[in-house]
Amino acid sequence: MNTKYCLDTPESFIDNSNLVSNSWLTGFNESDGHFGIKYTEKKKDKSDTRKRSVSESVTLKFILNKRSFDKPTSSSMKHFMESLALFLSCNLTSYTDNRNSEILCVSVSSLDSVKFLLNYFNEYPLIGDKLNDF
Repeated sequence: MNTKYCLDTPESFIDNSNLVSNSWLTGFNESDGHFGIKYTEKKKDKSDTRKRSVSESVTLKFILNKRSFDKPTSSSMKHFMESLALFLSCNLTSYTDNRNSEILCVSVSSLDSVKFLLNYFNEYPLIGDKLNDF
């Protein structure tokens, strides 16, 4: 931009500050994250020890997906997504989408990590469409 438009805008460096101390993840989530609720019901035969015939569970999830390579810069996103997984106390997984691109995924469902995200998004509120899902 500087060369094309004869500007003197200083180079912007990557913010390496601790994610818990800024709202960066909120903005990133507005773009690439989503919330979900999974309800599971299992029916089993009653027995002498089993009093109920239906077992229910509810799981809260936060998922954030990102291509493994940033197209404009051809930079790998793996190191960043590994750092994000560490920050959220979850695993980094990957899958191939229907365009044969590798997608990196962080998925939070443990109760402690969900509580951490609740506190984070209450401190740094969502303001877009994701607020309703939150």
